[in-house]
Amino acid sequence: MGLTDDPELVIGVALMMLGSVTLIASTTGMDLPLLGLVLATLLLAVGTLLVGLDFGLFSDKQP
Repeated sequence: MGLTDDPELVIGVALMMLGSVTLIASTTGMDLPLLGLVLATLLLAVGTLLVGLDFGLFSDKQP
């Protein structure tokens, strides 16, 4: 099973990485730091949600 078999995980991790880069850029000299912080927060939240859904953290099923 490769990473391409699980697109939710790949997209979620990519969004979290992009959010981290945006957060670093917004704190080190971006022209619009507040917009960068908001964008980074949204990217990290959506990425975390996708990874959580992929691992079944929000399901009612018992392991």
